[in-house]
Amino acid sequence: EDRSLKDVVACIQSSLAHGLKLGNKQVQKLAIHHLQKRSELKVKCELAGEK
Repeated sequence: EDRSLKDVVACIQSSLAHGLKLGNKQVQKLAIHHLQKRSELKVKCELAGEK
């Protein structure tokens, strides 16, 4: 029983770790997306300012 419990806990921990990794990737993608939007806005503002 102890062994199976440890296996279940290990399985849950590994799936949690996997979920966190996936979550981090999503966060990174969102951050990159926001940075790209900001840089696009900066470029648009600079182009508008030059005209």
